[in-house]
Amino acid sequence: MIEKDLEKTDILNAKTVVILTDKYTTDPHSMDHKNILLALSIKKYFLKKQKYDSSLLIQLIKPENHIHYMTCLESLTIGNKFQNDRIIILEEIKKNLLSKSCLIPGIIPLIANLVRSSGNAEETEYSWLNEYLEGADQEIYRTKLNESYKNNSFVQIAKFIYKEFDAIAFALEIEIEGKTLITLNPGSFFIERFMDDRDDDI
Repeated sequence: MIEKDLEKTDILNAKTVVILTDKYTTDPHSMDHKNILLALSIKKYFLKKQKYDSSLLIQLIKPENHIHYMTCLESLTIGNKFQNDRIIILEEIKKNLLSKSCLIPGIIPLIANLVRSSGNAEETEYSWLNEYLEGADQEIYRTKLNESYKNNSFVQIAKFIYKEFDAIAFALEIEIEGKTLITLNPGSFFIERFMDDRDDDI
């Protein structure tokens, strides 16, 4: 929150500023207020230096504090909109997952197991538990697409990856002219090798 500290971090050259919260705090409102003040301090510094291309990702715990942040930001950034900012509300994510689990039983352990690592467990006498443990052992990784795979459709690339590495490619991230696009199973989408200005991740 001190300008000298922001200068030391070289924040003006940052593409994204991430403010994480303490999700185990006993006073979530105070933690949210602290993060909001920190975010506004950074925004004020950006405005002073006339830097508007950096995005800010802020975690908040309580949904109602989202409105407080947006109201303060609007009064601070008159005529200057930060388009790429993202706010993640932890309690909203939990509530959304709980409501989804009513429609799709098992979605919470599925997502929880995909976002954390799990060691190899020993086989048990229960087939359902073995199936669950095998699923829990799966992980998601993001990696740059090798040049040798380009000049193919996504379906062909997914087929190659499955045969060679026993892995499943299910999404494609493409950066074009500074914008990032993420598509799930884009099917016949063709990835060309000669487009050097495009950065493809899989």
